[in-house]
Amino acid sequence: MLRRSTLAVFAFVCIEAIVSILARWPHQFTGQGNPDRVPREFLYLGTLLAPPLPLLLLFGLSALLTGKEDRLGFIATLGMIPMLAVMAVGSLGEALSAPSPDVPRSTQLAGGLFGALLFLALAMIATKDVSERWSSEEA
Repeated sequence: MLRRSTLAVFAFVCIEAIVSILARWPHQFTGQGNPDRVPREFLYLGTLLAPPLPLLLLFGLSALLTGKEDRLGFIATLGMIPMLAVMAVGSLGEALSAPSPDVPRSTQLAGGLFGALLFLALAMIATKDVSERWSSEEA
């Protein structure tokens, strides 16, 4: 279940990144981004609806590895938990940031809150998976 969920969320966030770039919706958390530089700012600051590209790629790689039943899969799943927490904070920060004329306020609120809930739910699933794997190794 974890692998399918993470891959689905990864695909969804990739679509959100594309939508943000095409709509020219810059990041709002940690200061308002420039709508004329959304593709460039996506590389290190993210967009309104997506984390920065390096974090997104690391999340995608972890999503692929979580299905493995070996030590690498366990490490990928364990490492995904703080990554998802960071992504949830970023999404919540986007939702709670000051409004700007570059982004529809409803999109900012809905996208940020939905992203935060999605990442937190996935972090809970990953935590449960790590706990179950840990318990089965000790038994």
